[in-house]
Amino acid sequence: MIEKIVIVEDEKLNADRLKRLIGDIYPNAQIVAVLDSVTDTVDWFRNQEIPDVVLMDIRLSDGISFDIFEKVTIDCPIIFTTAYDEYAVQAFKYNSVDYILKPVEKEELSTALRKVEGLGSMMNNQISIDKLLHYVKPKDYRSRFLVPFRDGYQTILVNEVNCIYVDLKLTKARLKSGKDVVLNQSMDDLEKQLDPRIFLGQIVSSLFRLML
Repeated sequence: MIEKIVIVEDEKLNADRLKRLIGDIYPNAQIVAVLDSVTDTVDWFRNQEIPDVVLMDIRLSDGISFDIFEKVTIDCPIIFTTAYDEYAVQAFKYNSVDYILKPVEKEELSTALRKVEGLGSMMNNQISIDKLLHYVKPKDYRSRFLVPFRDGYQTILVNEVNCIYVDLKLTKARLKSGKDVVLNQSMDDLEKQLDPRIFLGQIVSSLFRLML
C-alpha cells in the first residue's frame, strides 16, 4: 500500500496538478514533501525516512534530477514526470518504474502508482528490452513541445510547426496556423533534438515562403 509520497517538481502548477491527481487516486496517501531543486531534495533524503514512491521531474531549478542519485541513495520506486522524452533510457537506471510525459493524465499516473503498489517491498531494477525499445526507437528525436497555455500547458506537435526563429533572445515557433508560441528550448538544444532530415527541410521551405 502506498502511504507516503514525495514530489520533486520545480513548477508550482505541475506540483499542484500532481497533488490533485494523487488525492483522486489515493485519498489516504500522505504527500510528505514537495521539493523543487536538486539541493533541497538531497538535503531532504539525507534527513528523512524513505517514502513509498517519488514522483520526480527531470529538469529542476538548479540542475538535472539525475544528479540527486550521485549524492544520496534513494531506495524506493521513482516515477519520472517530465516534458522531455529524450531522458527515458537514462531514467530507468534510477529505480524508475515509469516515465510519464507532461501533461500528466490521471489514467497514466494511476497505472504507474498501481505498478508501484504491485512491487510491494521488492524493487525490480530489471528493464525489459521491449520497454527500452518502446522509448528508444520512436523517440530518437523530439516529437512535441509543451508550452504554457492559460492556467496549464498545451502540447504542440512538431509537424504543426512551420519554422523556428529567435526574437529578442526568445526562441519562438511559428505554427502552420500562423500563431507564434514561445519555446523553452534554445536553438542549440533544438538542433540536437529535432530530426534534421525532416525539420530542416520544413524550416528552409518556410523561410523561403516568408521571403516571398
